[in-house]
Amino acid sequence: MDGEAVRDLDMTSEQEDAGKVTYPCPWAYRVIGRGREELRQAAETALAGRDCLIYHANRSREGKYHSLHVELVVADERDRDLVFQRLRCHPAVVMVL
Repeated sequence: MDGEAVRDLDMTSEQEDAGKVTYPCPWAYRVIGRGREELRQAAETALAGRDCLIYHANRSREGKYHSLHVELVVADERDRDLVFQRLRCHPAVVMVL
């Protein structure tokens, strides 16, 4: 192999490592829905007793939609996905990012 091919392989390996998540780590979700207070209650219910930061992040121009920023420490990928699903399944939530 020539030197350029080796460098290309190394860059690919570095790029793969850059996308890996080391757990536990802080994780943030954007929760979008129609009612500000209903969203807060949905987040508190979904996260039942977990230490987290929740604050109002934005509202649509007409005030029809609101978004919350929700941040907490997740233990692993399974935990991260479980929080996402619990937020998403709440009736007050339209979307989770």
